[in-house]
Amino acid sequence: MSDTTFYSSGAVEIVESTVIFDTLDVYDFETNINENGNILTGNEYYNVNDNLLISYGYINPMMITPKIEQKFSYLKFKDRNFNNVKEIVEWIKKGHSENEYKDDDITYDPVTSLDYPLEEDKQWVYRYETYDGEPWRIDKKILNWEEIIVSAGSFNCWRIR
Repeated sequence: MSDTTFYSSGAVEIVESTVIFDTLDVYDFETNINENGNILTGNEYYNVNDNLLISYGYINPMMITPKIEQKFSYLKFKDRNFNNVKEIVEWIKKGHSENEYKDDDITYDPVTSLDYPLEEDKQWVYRYETYDGEPWRIDKKILNWEEIIVSAGSFNCWRIR
């Protein structure tokens, strides 16, 4: 098995405080990622519950797919690049061809993104199952505090597995 490395740039902005599913107070995080000219936009809905940062749901999640070099050609639809026909169908089904988001387009999928206070060796369960009930357990663990260097500069970060 070989590793695939790919690079992208992104921006996250807290758009507003809002209510989803008629009862959940959340903050709307808009994410824009540019991967080789392919712009991916999504919204995730977060809030703090006790000492946990919970992601309650999302619209058009960021699932960057590594590109196959050279022999791969994008599909173009409405001036956007797609990797396959399924991506085009999903994009249309969610109503994104008109860039209109509806509350019922939000996928309810609560997960524990972070468990505070953050400290080395802390562990928690990020996910037990998918929003539609399929088993899919993901555990997280804080490994250490380290400096990373990227093109935007150097940053001190928690490394989480």
